[in-house]
Amino acid sequence: MVISYGEHPPFEALPLDPLVPLPPPPPPPPPPPPLPVLDRLRVQAQMDTAREQLQVMAIASVEDNQNQNQAQASDHQDQDQDQDQDQDQDEDVEMMGASVDEFWE
Repeated sequence: MVISYGEHPPFEALPLDPLVPLPPPPPPPPPPPPLPVLDRLRVQAQMDTAREQLQVMAIASVEDNQNQNQAQASDHQDQDQDQDQDQDQDEDVEMMGASVDEFWE
């Protein structure tokens, strides 16, 4: 097998000698010591607090979306009512015999 590293001349990788045993892998690190009871309770309380905060934020976000949707719906209703009123006024002017454009000039 030829291995090349950029501008250096290629060299032959030496095959592993099957008669020379490989060193044993290092032992896995020992597991961390268990947390004392108070630390475990503190971590659990922090996780519970964070979970509750996320739930409150999610509920607030849903409520904000609902409020925005209601506000948009009421805006659309107001616009529809304004358009209806404008149309009624235009019809009233036309009934008097003038065109709408002449009336508003």
